Amino acid sequence: MSKVLGIIAEYNPFHNGHLYHLQKAKKDTSSNYSIAIMSGNFTQRR
Repeated sequence: MSKVLGIIAEYNPFHNGHLYHLQKAKKDTSSNYSIAIMSGNFTQRR
């Protein structure tokens, strides 16, 4: 059975720290897939 990693985040703008977070979380959970739930442009800080 496949494992799925779910992350709720605000990655705007996306940078190397965010990439590290995704890779580490995927490795730590041994997940096969990743899903990121993000808010739209209207609610994100600028």
